[in-house]
Amino acid sequence: GMVVDFSKTNPEGWENVSMHSYNRTELAVYETHIADVSSSSTWGGTASKAKKYGGMYEKGTTFTSGDTTVKTGFDHIKELGVNAVQILPFFDQANDEVNASFNWGYNPLNYNSLDGVYSSNPYDGYEKIKEFKELVKAYNEEGINIIMDVVYNHVNGATKSNFDVLMPEYYFRYSIDGTLSNGSGCGNETRSEVSMMRKFIKDSTEFWAKEYKLGGFRFDLMGLHDIQTMNEVTANLKEKIDENIFVHGEPWAGGTTPLLSSNAANQSNLSKFVGYGAFNDHLRDSLIKGGLSDKADKGWATNPTEVSEADYAKLTSGILGRTSSYSSDPLKSTAYVTCHDNYTLYDRIVATGYKGSDESIAEMATLANSVVFTSQGTSFMLAGEE
Repeated sequence: GMVVDFSKTNPEGWENVSMHSYNRTELAVYETHIADVSSSSTWGGTASKAKKYGGMYEKGTTFTSGDTTVKTGFDHIKELGVNAVQILPFFDQANDEVNASFNWGYNPLNYNSLDGVYSSNPYDGYEKIKEFKELVKAYNEEGINIIMDVVYNHVNGATKSNFDVLMPEYYFRYSIDGTLSNGSGCGNETRSEVSMMRKFIKDSTEFWAKEYKLGGFRFDLMGLHDIQTMNEVTANLKEKIDENIFVHGEPWAGGTTPLLSSNAANQSNLSKFVGYGAFNDHLRDSLIKGGLSDKADKGWATNPTEVSEADYAKLTSGILGRTSSYSSDPLKSTAYVTCHDNYTLYDRIVATGYKGSDESIAEMATLANSVVFTSQGTSFMLAGEE
């Protein structure tokens, strides 16, 4: 723990940084992990910055093979032309910050603190804050907003967690038999519908957006949060930060939850969402049969021989920003084919049993994302698909 004077954490020129007020339908979102950007030996940057905050915004890195030289890391992301980068969780996680091992980040410990594992000095809170603000500033100067992946739906371990110590049995949902409910699939789920948990999520997102000048949030397992909380969180951000701050999430849970389906921020309740959206898995499934589909199943972009009428109907609906029968509003649709969950796009195509060349697989991937980037709503892609 550390008491911090945040006025001493601002890099030079921080006063000139503010989120770019893009309309959500203008966004092209690129999802990545801080370590992934600089983890490969082909990155070519400063070794001490690899897998760290600093590696994600180091300029001038390239990779050469034969007569070909390409930009890597930060410069590569800039040349893609995306205007938002969504980063897998970088809040404090239940991990060893000194002896680092790869971690996606979905094991929350302290929600309102940066994780030190990506800092050049995990012992110095000031250093990690400055480094992350430098990251935000570098991307902001290139017209790119940073979107934070947040995981308020569960904690790494409920027993003896901050919430449990503060008020036992208040901040978590329980089953009828008195055991912790597990709608997250991670051993517990938080109780967003009670006033103080709702307030915590509102205060926390406002703090992150204001202090670190973020452009938005992606809510993990948003279907475990109640609609009132999500509506209030979004309204608070729009009032306190910017009308166009971006909020979206996964409109499903990771298991059975005692939260009433009618009150949950899940796909069937999209019509009740105010100011935020969700991943359009109907478009994804029409293109590649992702998610829980059998790995041999093929979609419109991954089947070179035939297209089913059902997939074609889902496809044309998704292009219009519709999510099946749940919503016809493009402002609530995030178009995508893959994200960090499940297969990467290349692997998904190979998993179907397709035996074609890498060139033909690349054409399928291009076809899939051509639909994503020409559909109504928000466009989203996973790092590496390019």
